[in-house]
Amino acid sequence: MNAQFQYGSLSHLTPAPSPTDREIAHFSAPVRSGRRRHDQIGHVEMTNVRLRFHGAIDINVAWDEVAGIERVERDLVVSVAGRRQQLRFCFYTTEEADQGALIARSMWGAPA
Repeated sequence: MNAQFQYGSLSHLTPAPSPTDREIAHFSAPVRSGRRRHDQIGHVEMTNVRLRFHGAIDINVAWDEVAGIERVERDLVVSVAGRRQQLRFCFYTTEEADQGALIARSMWGAPA
């Protein structure tokens, strides 16, 4: 089940404009970013061009900057190439985490 439909309508959110007409969103879900309970709440979005986190601080990572993708229980851990930085997104369900990891791995290996 698509995370966007599982939690009801997200019509109150304004989607960020795509920088190009070629950018296509493939997945969007509510997540918590980080390891602690008080970390940022927001939405992760995966397009054919990049991974985005929309929250108090926006994060954008192009797929060619990604060095690795791991799923640990309900978390999706994304390693960024050339940095020790890892981005951690905690989904509300393991099903969302499964779906997000599958799509992230597909986008990471797919040409833009």
